[in-house]
Amino acid sequence: MTVSAAPGSMALWVRQIRAVIALEWQRYLFGRRAIPLYLLALMPVAGFLANFALRTIRTEPIEISDAMTIFSWSFNLLTLRFVVTFGCIAIFTNLFRAEIASKSLHYYFLVPIRREVLTVGKYLAGLISAIILFSLSTVVSYLLLFASSGGEEMAIWFVEGNGVSHLIAYTGITILGCLGYGAVFLGCGVFFKNPVIPAVMFYGLEWANFMLPVLLKKFSVVHYLNSLMPVPVTQGAFFAVIAEPTPAWIAIIGILLFTALVLAATALVVRRMEIKYTTE
Repeated sequence: MTVSAAPGSMALWVRQIRAVIALEWQRYLFGRRAIPLYLLALMPVAGFLANFALRTIRTEPIEISDAMTIFSWSFNLLTLRFVVTFGCIAIFTNLFRAEIASKSLHYYFLVPIRREVLTVGKYLAGLISAIILFSLSTVVSYLLLFASSGGEEMAIWFVEGNGVSHLIAYTGITILGCLGYGAVFLGCGVFFKNPVIPAVMFYGLEWANFMLPVLLKKFSVVHYLNSLMPVPVTQGAFFAVIAEPTPAWIAIIGILLFTALVLAATALVVRRMEIKYTTE
C-alpha cells in the first residue's frame, strides 16, 4: 500500500519535481531541440579527434606539457565561453519562453503544483541535459588530446601524474558552468519577452571579463570558473586587468549561492506570472 504525501510537504514537492524532470529532460537529449546542442558539444571533440588522427598518421606525439596548455586554452575559450554558454542559452531561455510561444504553459499552471516547484523541476531537467552533454564533451576531448601523446606517456600521466585530478577539475568546472549560466539564462527567459538581447549582453560581459575592473570581475560567473582551472590561462593582453584568483572553496560556494539567488528570484516571478497569449 502506497502512502500519499501530505499536501504542502517536502515529500510531495520532491515527487512533483521528479515528475517534472521526467517530462522535460528528454526533449533536450532526444527531441528536435537536441540537434544544435549535439553539434555544439561535438565541436571540441571533432577538433581533438582531427588532431589525434593527424598526429597518429605523422607519428608526431604531443608533449604532455604542451597538451596541458593546449587543453587549458581550448577549454577556456571554446568549451566554457562558447559551447557551454550557448548551450545553456539554447536550453534554459526556452524552459518557459518556448512554452509561452507554443501556448502550452497553461497546462502546467492548471496542475495542482506550486510554481516554485515547477521552476525548480524545469531548471533541474535542463541542468541534467546540459551536464550530460557538455561533461561528456569535456571528458572525450580531454582523453583524445592526451591520447595524442602516445599510449605509454598517457598511461604515465594518468597513473603517476595529474591526469585524473585535472580531468575531474575540468569536468567539475563544466558542471558549475552549467549551474551558473543555467540559472542566469532561465532568468532571462522569464524576466524578458525577448531573452536573446539580455542573454547576448551577458555573454559579451563574460567574454570581456578580462578587461573589466577587478571589482566588476567579482560579479561574473567566468571569473570564479577561471579561478578553479588546474592550468591557469594567462591574460597576457596589454589591456587585460589582472585580478587574483578566488580561492577554490570561495569560488564554488559563490557560484552555488549565486545560482540559488537567481533561481529564487526567477521562481518568485513565475509565481506571479499571468498567461496572456494574445500579448506575447
